[in-house]
Amino acid sequence: MIKKLLEKNKLRLAPMAGVTNSPYREICLLNDAGFVTTEEIDATSLVYNQSNRTKEISSFYKREKPIAMQLLGCDPKIMSEASVILQDMGADIIDINMGCPVPKITKKGKGSALMKDISETSKLVKTMRQATKIPLTAKIRSGWNDENENALEFSKMLEDEGIDSITIHPRTRNQRYAGLSKWEIIKKIVDEGNPKSNSTVVFEESWNKGVIGIVASRIIEKHYKPTIVFCMSKDGNLTGSARSIHGVDLYEILQECKASILQFGGHKYAAGLTIEKENFKIFKTSFEKAVKNYVKNKLPVKEIKIESKIILNSITPKFFRILNQFEPFGPENKRPIFLSENLNLKGELNKIGKNREHLKLSVSQESDKTFSAIGFWLSEKATSISPNSTFSMLYTIDENTWNGITSIQLKIKDIK
Repeated sequence: MIKKLLEKNKLRLAPMAGVTNSPYREICLLNDAGFVTTEEIDATSLVYNQSNRTKEISSFYKREKPIAMQLLGCDPKIMSEASVILQDMGADIIDINMGCPVPKITKKGKGSALMKDISETSKLVKTMRQATKIPLTAKIRSGWNDENENALEFSKMLEDEGIDSITIHPRTRNQRYAGLSKWEIIKKIVDEGNPKSNSTVVFEESWNKGVIGIVASRIIEKHYKPTIVFCMSKDGNLTGSARSIHGVDLYEILQECKASILQFGGHKYAAGLTIEKENFKIFKTSFEKAVKNYVKNKLPVKEIKIESKIILNSITPKFFRILNQFEPFGPENKRPIFLSENLNLKGELNKIGKNREHLKLSVSQESDKTFSAIGFWLSEKATSISPNSTFSMLYTIDENTWNGITSIQLKIKDIK
């Protein structure tokens, strides 16, 4: 729908507090704006008291359509109720404000403060998407500050949750409206941020060759599609580490792309390759097309095969040594996944990572024996865990070394 609205004119009126009132919107429409947007509407005021100011900025004439109505808030329930109200009022689009840097807004967790916690904002967007039928859009920034520029990850999350369009202000919240805009952030999001694709191909010049295989595996854990991670090699070419998913022959797919590859080798589920830097976009397009044709535009669904249900007390150093006798683990010989039930949380439940996207906790089961556990890309599962109730967990058994001490660590696959 948004694409159709912009066929007449790709320019549209952005929301501006104190500026984009009814007369201003009409002027823009008379000058062929694709569509216009209201000032930011406070969701709490709209749902509970509807102050005169809220009534004023949420009112519009039919001649102002098509119109997007921008909503400001952070509570999933209130934002969902407010979006239904705007939908019933005749809004064509609801735009979520995730970019306002004003301190009186951000200190309440609204505006650009929503970018500080991807998992919590994901729940907000998901709830709003379930409540409304009209298009949902969002305005974001490059991140909260220079140390937390997460626009790429954030935009992927928004699209995963059903956002129809994203507007990016390529400055951080701390920059407000001053300083240089980082336009390369928008380019990177356009180049890499399509969750509807059948593959993931990324390049970062600063990445080390020794970690790109791990990065590719972690990306597959989250997005479950054939993935290639490239880094810069000493000769100026790009070195890539490729990983695939069950039922998708990576080697066969790379054969289809060999015109843009200098060299490659590997097998069905893992490969290494080298391409010329200037051919990155050509290869990325070719690889996506080859994967799409192979899976007939329908990727296999991720499945978790449970090896056995066990109690935590059965996990001992000897048990771990026996498991390791089945190495090497890989796509054709996966590390066993176990199920344990009636688990208790011990201590704090922590969200870790740059965007607090991972989960770290300690668990026990009817004894004082405690195990450390970590779940990559599983921070949204925090709502399944309570200090006052038990939960079930799927996991693999691994080792973790910290400060010279090695101990058994459970790698979480799912929690319920």
